Amino acid sequence: MTLRQVARRDGVKLGSRTEAAHRGDALVSHTVLFYGLVDGKISSVRAAHSEGKLDHVDVATAAAEAPKPSDLLLPMPATVNQPRMSREKFADYALLFTRFDPRFVEYYVPDVLFATLPAKQPLHGRQAILDLYIPIRRYLDEHVSPGTVVVDSSQNTMIAEIHNRMTATRGDVPLPSRTLKQGDVRDGWGVIRYGLRDGRISAIHGIDRNETFEPAAPK
Repeated sequence: MTLRQVARRDGVKLGSRTEAAHRGDALVSHTVLFYGLVDGKISSVRAAHSEGKLDHVDVATAAAEAPKPSDLLLPMPATVNQPRMSREKFADYALLFTRFDPRFVEYYVPDVLFATLPAKQPLHGRQAILDLYIPIRRYLDEHVSPGTVVVDSSQNTMIAEIHNRMTATRGDVPLPSRTLKQGDVRDGWGVIRYGLRDGRISAIHGIDRNETFEPAAPK
């Protein structure tokens, strides 16, 4: 959703800005809102989670909690072949990704488009996504937990709120926003838009949330 707030007088507050605005100043916010529905009417409205933080943990503790190679011996979830995407199917995909079981790419169509971080440019195909993550996951454990997930099969679209916890297990791990030292933990939320085809993920796009301040035109 895009929200435009315009000050009608001097001294008012706009959105998250701490400075008082002047008459004619505008703040344009781009965010994601989730609506609860009851009997066809809106029952609740909330903005997608956006908080994040950087912590540090004991490396031995992090290693004990990390996925084990034996996890790869677990059977493939039956949802992979379901003809429609669902929250349950997406949760199984997120679990495979968290374990870094390479079979997570089977939840993608073969020509999937990956157009979000950590890729520096759009990637095409399952193997390209695996090639992106293999070197990253040698030094980084990543735990992905879905929050609110909205699936619109009629539009072949899904919006998912994602809690992402990254733990650097050794060395320095360069991320787009910062470099993690050994033991650093980056905790954050994001919103991802997925394209769907035949019950599988066909495209992955990050959704940016930002604000733009537009000062009033000089008189």
